[in-house]
Amino acid sequence: MWRPHSVSGEALMLTFQAGSREAFEYLYARYRGPLYGCFRRRLNEQMEAERKNMANQVSYAAINPTITEDYKAQLQVVPSSTSTRIGNAAVEGYRNVVDEGLNIAMFLLTTVPALLLRGMVRFFPARFAWKKLRSLRSN
Repeated sequence: MWRPHSVSGEALMLTFQAGSREAFEYLYARYRGPLYGCFRRRLNEQMEAERKNMANQVSYAAINPTITEDYKAQLQVVPSSTSTRIGNAAVEGYRNVVDEGLNIAMFLLTTVPALLLRGMVRFFPARFAWKKLRSLRSN
């Protein structure tokens, strides 16, 4: 008969792996407290994590956002003065004049080169023909 208190935990484990029930009972008696504490801490941590997760799920599920407008402002339109209307009309007229001037300038910039090219294409052959005709008449 061997004394389990004098045997190391490693030797008891090897004896238990060989199939000794007595070694298991001694292992259990020796390490019951630390194992129980370890399992209890793990279980409490897991249960706490599950409880927090469940609390978050419940709090997310309980959120019911509603947006309402409590105050509706009344819009009071004050008619503008005559001088303001005249000033606005003058600014609008100035904008129209500038826009039309820019439109005319853009039109001329886009069409004048094409008109000049057409004129040169027609002018130089006509001039050449005119000079030829004049030289034939003078001879």
